[in-house]
Amino acid sequence: MDKKVLYNPQGVDSLEEKLIGGNPSGLLNFNKSRYEWAGKLYKSMRDCFWTPESVNTTREKLNYLKLSDDEKFSYDRVFAQLSFLDSLIADSLADNLNGYITNKVVNACIIEQSAQEVLHSKSYAVLLADTVENSNEVFELYKSDLTLNAKNSEVHKMFAELTDGEVTREKIFYALVANQLLEGIFFQTGFATIYYLGDRMVGSADMVKEIHKDELHHLKLFENIIKEFIKENDDLAWFMIRAKVNAMFDKAYELESSWMHYILGHAFSKQITDSTVAYFIKKRQQAIGMYDEHNDKYGFGEKTILVNALNQREMANETRTNFFEGKVSNYSKQELNFDDADDEVINPEVGTTWRLKQPSYQEAIREKSTVIDVEDRSGDCIGCQ
Repeated sequence: MDKKVLYNPQGVDSLEEKLIGGNPSGLLNFNKSRYEWAGKLYKSMRDCFWTPESVNTTREKLNYLKLSDDEKFSYDRVFAQLSFLDSLIADSLADNLNGYITNKVVNACIIEQSAQEVLHSKSYAVLLADTVENSNEVFELYKSDLTLNAKNSEVHKMFAELTDGEVTREKIFYALVANQLLEGIFFQTGFATIYYLGDRMVGSADMVKEIHKDELHHLKLFENIIKEFIKENDDLAWFMIRAKVNAMFDKAYELESSWMHYILGHAFSKQITDSTVAYFIKKRQQAIGMYDEHNDKYGFGEKTILVNALNQREMANETRTNFFEGKVSNYSKQELNFDDADDEVINPEVGTTWRLKQPSYQEAIREKSTVIDVEDRSGDCIGCQ
């Protein structure tokens, strides 16, 4: 399968642009779209615009110093992992997947998501510059932490498969599922860890809250894309595809349950971390019609204290509107319900505006010559062997 052309005067009308394998003209017309949800989702994504500098992180260095060594270990590795995931997905969407999507409004949503992932990378730079002694040591943990590097490598394989050889419809579907795994599992468990520390790392939790609402948009985007793909490609061998997808979810559980135990084993039992991951696995499979209710392999997943930390994060405002019908009255701080079982949008008035002077990005970055010792904790990571 070839990537779409940029301009085709003989292309189909915008209302006929299929998700993949279509024949688009190259014109983006938001007034005529095959998928009504795509235009509304794009608007909602844009309405959530924010900047990292709008979040108050001036006290995070003092807060960080009060954490225990184990808590610092968790904190550093969560942001090392999140920074990799955002970097990976931004490039993967822009350079690979979007070239094979032939609906222009869906293209626009993916482009917006890619831009937001870059913004998240910037937010980690701003946050870590205000929090740790040397942010580069956190960003480059993959060089010294073999467990982190092993997990990164496995996640990368999921995305690299799309362009490994000939691109097929099946490979595109697997790439869509890989995105759902990243948005709906790998990101969510990282956010839950920071919310667990949120009573002490307030600025970090506030920054993650902004990122989190973006990622819930991205999750909704890909779950809708997956559903449309299934409807438009019913001629594929779905029995075999389902088997491959189930294997991808099993791998995600293996990686994430081991990772969570690795970074949170000092605070939670393996039963709690495993149940947390299983909860998200089942939720994501159910969302795209890929969960085997008869087998109920991940039925032991439950709303643990970590899941509750994610779902019960205090919202700025309790006014709610239906995701696909509500009108946005304020475009500065739109927020999603963190319990993403409901398609709801919260439209609060802008809250407190922080006017404290913060250092510029260049001022905040501190370069130091350091020797990084290789820290081998891979033996603690069962899924990364």
